[in-house]
Amino acid sequence: ISRPEAQVLRLIDTNTLGPTFNQNFCPLSQEEMGEYLGCPRREVSRMIVSLTNAGYIQPRAGKVRRYALTPRGKGVLTRIDNQ
Repeated sequence: ISRPEAQVLRLIDTNTLGPTFNQNFCPLSQEEMGEYLGCPRREVSRMIVSLTNAGYIQPRAGKVRRYALTPRGKGVLTRIDNQ
């Protein structure tokens, strides 16, 4: 996992709200994530597709995409924190 992808995981983790449909989802849009990370939305979109395909995050179905960490994504952050 690249450093920018790890930053996306961390951003999703630290900005997660309470349970929605028995899951915790980050309310930030890709545009807002890009503003926090200092990169364009299309780059955030590319990273989100990569992280989703790798099983680190899951999108909530619906008109407006929201993202949650999977157990695999949480494991990556735990390993980073323990280094």
